[in-house]
Amino acid sequence: MASIPPSTDPVFLAKKQSVIDVIKARRCREAHYINSNFNNYSDLIGMLFEFSKTFDCDASYLDSLLAPFSDADLIANGIYYNKIGGVITNPNFVIKCTGISIVIDQGGAYRELDVTYDSTVSSISVSNNTLVGILNIGGRAKVDLLAVGAGSCINILLVKSCGTYISELTKITENSCVNHTGVDEDAVFGGYECVINATEPS
Repeated sequence: MASIPPSTDPVFLAKKQSVIDVIKARRCREAHYINSNFNNYSDLIGMLFEFSKTFDCDASYLDSLLAPFSDADLIANGIYYNKIGGVITNPNFVIKCTGISIVIDQGGAYRELDVTYDSTVSSISVSNNTLVGILNIGGRAKVDLLAVGAGSCINILLVKSCGTYISELTKITENSCVNHTGVDEDAVFGGYECVINATEPS
């Protein structure tokens, strides 16, 4: 598959320069990365994945990266920022969202989902034979329930903490497939639990 040539759109280039100007004063290496690798709107998600460890400790840094971009720019790339309520389907990044639930039902390989920056999530459900590479819960995010359906799996589950940025996963439904789990020392992980939702009798 041919690579996408760098954008020459002056609006995009102005947004890219805004990000570089903010970042270079704080993190020169990352400003160089952005200058070399952020060449189209489709590169937004790669930029966020590249620096996701930094976001777990510095929420203002994430705000600086996202500030130049419109809501449409972000959603087009699976990035949901500052949303309240509702269901989000097949996102890549969930940032500063409250009172939401997340559905992953894309099927096949699914690179990564990051839930971060004070997001509160009632549930994350994975279904339709979807194989999630990494689920990262960081930046003071709180997820009440993770449920992985039959045939689906999460390869790596991370629950992060960094200073006061302590994240939480309250419980995982019993029999959910999670191959590897990494929980930071101060992070909160409630373990597996039998969860049965009552249904009306037939």
